[in-house]
Amino acid sequence: MDIREEFPELKNCIYLNNAAVSLIPLRAKEALKYCLKEREYSGEKRMQIRNERETKLRKKIAELINASTEEICMVSNTSEGLNIIAQGLNLKQGDNVILLEYEFPGNIFPWLNLRRNGVDVRLIKSDYGKDPTNAILSAVDTHTKVITLSFVEWIDGFKFNLSKIGNFCSERNIIFVVDAIQGTGVMNLDVKSSKVSFLSSGGYKWLLSPTGTGFIYVNKNLLPLIEPKYLSYLSVDSNIENFDAESKLKADASRFRLGSISDTGISAMEKSIDLILETGIENIQTYVLNLTEYAAKRLKKKGYTIISNLNPENMSGILSFDGKNIKDKYEELINKNIIVSFRKKWIRISPHFYNNKEDIDKLIEVL
Repeated sequence: MDIREEFPELKNCIYLNNAAVSLIPLRAKEALKYCLKEREYSGEKRMQIRNERETKLRKKIAELINASTEEICMVSNTSEGLNIIAQGLNLKQGDNVILLEYEFPGNIFPWLNLRRNGVDVRLIKSDYGKDPTNAILSAVDTHTKVITLSFVEWIDGFKFNLSKIGNFCSERNIIFVVDAIQGTGVMNLDVKSSKVSFLSSGGYKWLLSPTGTGFIYVNKNLLPLIEPKYLSYLSVDSNIENFDAESKLKADASRFRLGSISDTGISAMEKSIDLILETGIENIQTYVLNLTEYAAKRLKKKGYTIISNLNPENMSGILSFDGKNIKDKYEELINKNIIVSFRKKWIRISPHFYNNKEDIDKLIEVL
């Protein structure tokens, strides 16, 4: 199968902006339309289809990141998931949380919100393109309860060695929280070997899914440590027709469900993840890293300065670069329907597995 056939938009543009929002494959669009048609069904049948599809999706997400289905809960976006953990841990005055000052704001504000409770939220300084791991770990003390970071940073694309940090946290009983939206679907991620405690990811970037989709992973051993701050009838083990107000929380991560989420989004996301699993996440990672490396070499030869870290261990699908009249170059790319981002003061490209070297070559021609 030619992957590009799933993305007919590529006939009319060069799309290198997956770190902002991805294209959606045809199979996912078809599933979305079919889901709308399902609203013609009677309520009971529709509910059964909906629940079965969500369970299948949770299973596929678990397969993608090496978790169990019971450790996955569907949410609407990354921020929702991060707020669940930030509020649910019941951190108190004197506890501290460690994170980078240039994290995406979605992984900063849920923690800053804890300062009103006396929690010490430490924003660690580091330069773009540099490895901030040592700076993060050096900030830890006996009061550190959480280290939180992005699997892949949104500006420079730095990809953390999650296993190194996960092992560090595990040895010290520190909760390790990962914002994975810039990595899931394009970089291989094993939550078990990396000893990730909690992960949150939206679906609309590298997972090729609509906005309003996402998931959290909660290590099953940590469920007792997280107190849900909001509850719904879906959070507890109770039949809605014979409701028991004394019902206990569900035994798995679905205890964090607050109510109905997007049927159409779930149906599309399931098909998008099918495509990722069929292709193979390791194959996707290798392919995209090769594209990133190819782009970096061509850009440097053209005289541009690479902002991103090009250490093979820390490269990702995000590449940021600088050069003369860089904002004007960005505008020229957009005008020629080569879709990239302008972040901070640099151009950022983010190819996925439906891109190819010809896309990169055409980018370089304009630059």
